Parts: sequence; C-alpha cells; structure tokens
Amino acid sequence: RMAALKKAFQAEPKNFETTFRIGEELRQEALEGSSGYEKLAQEAIDWYERGIKLNPFDSAVAHNNLFYGVCLDLLGRQKESPEYFKRAEELDPNGYLTMAYIGRHYMELGDFAAARSYFERSQRLQWIDNPIAESYLEIVNRRLAEATEADKKPSF
Repeated sequence: RMAALKKAFQAEPKNFETTFRIGEELRQEALEGSSGYEKLAQEAIDWYERGIKLNPFDSAVAHNNLFYGVCLDLLGRQKESPEYFKRAEELDPNGYLTMAYIGRHYMELGDFAAARSYFERSQRLQWIDNPIAESYLEIVNRRLAEATEADKKPSF
C-alpha cells in the first residue's frame, strides 16, 4: 500500500491528499509502538508538512496539522505541538475528530479541564459514533472527580 501511495505521489506530486495518506500510514505504524517508531513518526511529520505546504488553507489540510501535532506529542515534543493543534482548530472548527484529538493532547498533558472542554465539544458536534470523545470523557471526568475529592481531604 505504501509503495502504491508513493508511486501515486510521484505521478502527481501536488496532490496534498496523497501526502496525507502517506503520513497516516506512517503514523498508524508508529502508534503500534514497535522499535523505530520515532523514525516512522518523524517521516509522517515530513509528509504532513508537505501536505501543509501544498495546500495551507483548505479545511481538509486541518488533519495534516492535527496529526503533525499528534506525532510531535508521540515524540515527546509537546512544546512544539500546540501551534499545529491551534491551526487544525482554525481550519476545522466544527470537526468532531479534530476536537477529540486536541482533547487527547490536553489529557496527555494532564490538563483535564481543557481536555473535558474539547471532548464535550467533540460530542456536541458528533453525538453518536464518537468513541474517542466518549471513552476519554469518562476518564477525564473520573480524574477531575478524584482531584476534587483529594482537595476536600483535610491535611494535618
């Protein structure tokens, strides 16, 4: 599949959708956590960046920005990823998947209040068949409740 996608890119090097699909293949493989995932995630970033440069304003390019940020998070480069999540949100302000992944970003940072806001927004945009927001919202609400309970305990 990757060979076919790269061949398609050679035939039509200005097709930003092909660059996205190549990036997605690499990101999915990197998420499996096998050895060498860092190299795969970086290669995915390179393909997402090509897509962003080919078409920086189309809302479909929001996912190039979104998953560029996801790969940066995967590589432990959380300080670099917010600009890509912000751009994805600007390009796709009503995208339930975009909001769900931004919520995941904040959850990984431990900012459960911000994460909940994005997961709730994602659910409002797509209230059925939205397993990312649904499952993570449960976790976030549980974490926030635990933090509230811990704050209520007296410290002696």
